[in-house]
Parts: sequence; structure tokens; C-alpha cells
Amino acid sequence: MKYIWIIVCLALMLFPNPSLAKNPAWKLDKETTELVEKVIPAVVTIYLIPENQASVVPDRNTIYGTGIIVDSRGLVLTSLNVVNRSRHKIVVFLSDGRKFLAKRLGFSPKYGIALLKINGTNLKAISFGDSQKVRPGSLIFKFGNAFLTAQNFKPAVNMGTITGIEEVSQSVKLFRTDAGINRGDEGGPLVDIHGKLVGILLPITVHRKTNTYVSYAVPVHAIQHLIPEMKGYLGVLLTVESSSSQGAYVEAVDPSGPAFKAGIRTGDRIISFGGKDVKNGKELVTVLEKFTAGDKVEVVLMRNGKKIRLSVTLGEKMAD
Repeated sequence: MKYIWIIVCLALMLFPNPSLAKNPAWKLDKETTELVEKVIPAVVTIYLIPENQASVVPDRNTIYGTGIIVDSRGLVLTSLNVVNRSRHKIVVFLSDGRKFLAKRLGFSPKYGIALLKINGTNLKAISFGDSQKVRPGSLIFKFGNAFLTAQNFKPAVNMGTITGIEEVSQSVKLFRTDAGINRGDEGGPLVDIHGKLVGILLPITVHRKTNTYVSYAVPVHAIQHLIPEMKGYLGVLLTVESSSSQGAYVEAVDPSGPAFKAGIRTGDRIISFGGKDVKNGKELVTVLEKFTAGDKVEVVLMRNGKKIRLSVTLGEKMAD
């Protein structure tokens, strides 16, 4: 009898039932597992470790959360609450076990999100979905590391729905979901049925009216345009002209920004930035996009007919 069962199992493996592929439940299961496998390489685990601590082994005092790679050059979106600590280093783990020190490029207090940068190769980034098409009842998937349950830095996955879209403050609307968010999930991705990013998970919240715990995510269409702004901050107001060839004219300088600290002043014309000649403000904006917060950049400018060379370290940008 044992040998008969073995033969039957082998027959099913070699000659599967054609009707099985037509079964809606089997098809849904296959599509779901493929979606999860596609998203996981872009999901990261984040630890905040005290600067003077050598070990990255988590303990009960470790601050941790989740993030999602949104650009293969190493840009990671997460919750501001996860990385909003001073005198801590940000350690990012990929699902393949690789470890990186990250720097925070910028953040948005309005939406509670932050942008990180890691320096790695062969990074898998998630694609952005159209979160404006998400409606109450839309199916979603939540990826996170609740209570440090991620095995070998591979996130746990929950399927749920969008239960509502709430205006929690003036001009800020959030997705409410029944895919419960726990400690460690915040900063993780909310993904649609196509495997595309539609939201970033926020810390679990007590609803102001019902006094019950609710799970929110910020829609990506509300924050996607902030990513270029958060990459690096120079602190100048430029005349964005395309016809000039005499350099980028500085109309104003933020007195607390990196440019002012480096010696750039109103009325200067920047003619070179990071070794790249710039003819006008439009060209400088394009060149600036290649740099991130913390980068030390050589600047050449003209002031009263004299050429001046400076070095500026780009700062962190707070987006609206």
C-alpha cells in the first residue's frame, strides 16, 4: 500500500490535474505568494543603536521598525517615529542578511515619514502604485517586523483591507486598515494587489473618538513628491532661468542653512557645483539632485567679478 501511495504522488507531480490550474482558490494562492516573494527583497528591518554601542543584537531597549527601498540607488522610506532619535546610529538589514549604516536625508513632520540613504549594490526597489485609486474595501498587504518576529530579517506579511480614509488633521488624509499594526511594523509598506506601494505604515494610534487602537498608513501620492526635496538641502533661493549662461543667480540664502555657513551670499552666481559647470539655476537644480545630505561639495562662484571657491556640506531637509 505504501508503494501505491508513492506512485500516486509521483504521478500527480509529473502529470498534475489540468482542472487544478482553473481553480480560483489555487490561482489566488499562487498569485498571492508570488506577490509576497516579489516585495520582500525591498523590505528592510531598521534598528536604532546607541552611538557608543558596538553590538547590533537587539534587546528589550532596542528601537526598531521597518522600511521600504523606493530607489535602487539606496533610498529608503520609513516612519519618522522609528528614526527620530539623536545620538543613535541607524542600522538597516536587508532580507538577504546584508547590513548597512544609513543616514537620514530628510523628513516630513506633517506626514510622519523619513527618507534614509544606504550605500549598497543590487538593491531591489518597490514600484509606486496609484494610491489615489485606493478605496474603502480595497485589498492590501502589510509587511513588517512586529515584535522582532521577522525570521532572518524576512518580514511577516498580513493581508487586510482599507476600512476607511480619514482626515486626521487639516489637509492630511490617511488610510485606515484592519491589517493590524504592532510595534516594529511602523515604517513598513502597505502594498496593493499588484505588488505596488500605496502607503507607509504609521505608529499604532488611539482613535480620538472611540478610544480604541487603530492602524493608519500615509498614502504615497501625498508624499511621493517630497522625496526629491528630502534628499539634500543647500539653502538657497535661485532664479530658475534657462536662457542665462553666467551661472545660477542666488536671490536669497537661508541664514541657518548649509550655503550661508559655507560663505554663499545673496547676489552670488554659482558657476560650478561638485565639479560640474552650471550655466543657470535650472542646471544647478538638476546637478543638485545627484547629491544627498551629508555630501561635501566643492562650489565655484562669482562675486563682484572675482572667482571664489568654497566647500559646502549639504544638510538634512525638512519637507512640508
